Amino acid sequence: MEISRLQSLTLYLNISYNSLTGRLASLGGMQYIQAIDISSNKLSGPIPGDIGSCSRLQYLNLAKNKLEGMVPMSIGQLKSLESIDMSFNELFGPVPRSIANLTMLRHLNFSYNNLNGSVPNQGDLKNLIATSFLANPGLCAASGWLNLPNCASSTGNHYALSRNIVLGASIGTIFTLCCIMGVFYVFYRRIKRASIINSLLGEGFMQISSQELHTATHGFSPANLLGNGSFGSVFKGLLFDNRLVAIKLFNQDPQNSYKHFVKECRVLRKIRHRNLVKVLSSSSIGDFWALVLKFMSQGSLEQHLHGDETRMCSLSLKMRVNISLDVAHRMAYLHHDRSSLVVHCDMKPSNVLMDETMTAHVADF
Repeated sequence: MEISRLQSLTLYLNISYNSLTGRLASLGGMQYIQAIDISSNKLSGPIPGDIGSCSRLQYLNLAKNKLEGMVPMSIGQLKSLESIDMSFNELFGPVPRSIANLTMLRHLNFSYNNLNGSVPNQGDLKNLIATSFLANPGLCAASGWLNLPNCASSTGNHYALSRNIVLGASIGTIFTLCCIMGVFYVFYRRIKRASIINSLLGEGFMQISSQELHTATHGFSPANLLGNGSFGSVFKGLLFDNRLVAIKLFNQDPQNSYKHFVKECRVLRKIRHRNLVKVLSSSSIGDFWALVLKFMSQGSLEQHLHGDETRMCSLSLKMRVNISLDVAHRMAYLHHDRSSLVVHCDMKPSNVLMDETMTAHVADF
C-alpha cells in the first residue's frame, strides 16, 4: 500500500478495519500529516524508515497487522508524537533507544510482538507502564521495572558480589530486619489494595492482585483472548482455586478508559440480578484496571445467532423466548426495581452472554 500517493496536505489518515493487504511502502511526502490510523488490516513488511519525515505526526496506530522487521530508529525524529500503538504485529529486534527523544509521548503500546533486548528508561520513558510491553518474551529491563525480567550485566554482578561480602558480617541482623520490613510491606500492600478495591466495589468481593490476574491468563496471552471492545479486551483466566473467570482488561487511556472503569464499578457494586453477569472482583493498581467476572461457558447470543450452523440450529423457539424473557427481566429491574434508573447504552447480542444452562446474562455497562 503506497501511502505517499495520497495528497501531501492530508492531516488525518484513518483507514482502519478495511482488510487492506500488501506491504506498507513509503511514507515520504507526508510531512504535514498529524494522525495515521491503519490498524486492524492485513498489511505486511517492515515499517518504512522514512517515517521520520512525518515531522508533525502526533498519533500513530499500526496495531493488529502483520508488520515485521525492526522498529526504525528514525521514529525518534517525531518530536510531536504523543501516542504510538504497534501492538499485535510480528516486529522483532530491540526497542529503539531513540524513542527516549520523544518528550511529548504519553501512550506507547508494543505488546504482542517478538521484540528483544533491554527497554530504555531514559527521559519520559520512565513513566511507561507494564502493559506497554506485554507478551514480548525477549525483553528485559532494570530490576523491578515494567514487570520484565532483570537485564543481567557484569557491572551489576560485581556490585552484588561486593555487597554480599560486606553484608556477610552482619547477615543475621540484616536478615531479621528485612523479614520485619517485608511483613509490614505485605500488610501495607494488602491494606492499600483492599482500600482501592473496596472504594470501587465495596465489601463482599474477592481481592485479587494484578500479578494473580497476570498468572491466571499466562501473561494475558493471545491464546486466552476472548474478544476486544472499545474500552478494552476480555481474557479467559484460571485462578489459583481452579475457578474459570473472564477478565476485562481496560485500555491504557487515562482520559476515557479509566473513567469508564470507575463508572462500571460504581454501577456493578449496587445492582444484583440473576440475569446480570456476576462481578467477582476488580483490580486497580497504577495504570492497570481490570474487572473479574463470572465465566460464561456458552458464549454470546451473537455467536449463537450469527455463528456456525450448529449453534444456530441449537436455539429452539422455546430457548429464544426464554432468552428474550431473561433480557426483558433484567431491563425491567434496571428501569423500575431500583431507586435510581440505570440505562444500558450498548444493548446488543454480543453483550448477552449464556451460561452452562443457556440462561442469558447481560454484560458490558
